[in-house]
Amino acid sequence: MKRKTLVYIAFVLYNAIAFSAWGQRDSLWVAEAKTGEKIEWLLEDYQALNRITSTYRIQIYAGNYQNAQRVMAEAQAAFPDTPVYLDFRSPSYRVRIGSFANRLEGEKKLIAIRRIYKTSVLIKPEKTM
Repeated sequence: MKRKTLVYIAFVLYNAIAFSAWGQRDSLWVAEAKTGEKIEWLLEDYQALNRITSTYRIQIYAGNYQNAQRVMAEAQAAFPDTPVYLDFRSPSYRVRIGSFANRLEGEKKLIAIRRIYKTSVLIKPEKTM
């Protein structure tokens, strides 16, 4: 009788451990599938961000904050169809215009902007948010 009980307990424990491991294996597969989906989603998001932030801009001013604010307001009035950005890189502020997908578009706008801002230059800034 004791032997039958011990065999039964061993059988139950073995099955409990085996099915537990089998269930964990399935949950690992689900976790891997979800991780794969997350990686794909993050990769798509990263590529979209690169397309957005890999743009050319025209820098029209670099200097102190008060003058940068003034130049930014002038640029927004002069070019209402083009976005104007104010960036800070120690020790100066930079006013930049536009978000051009390629160099040719930037060069075209640079011709118009140079009529007002003679020292403006076309740049491809570091990727920023």
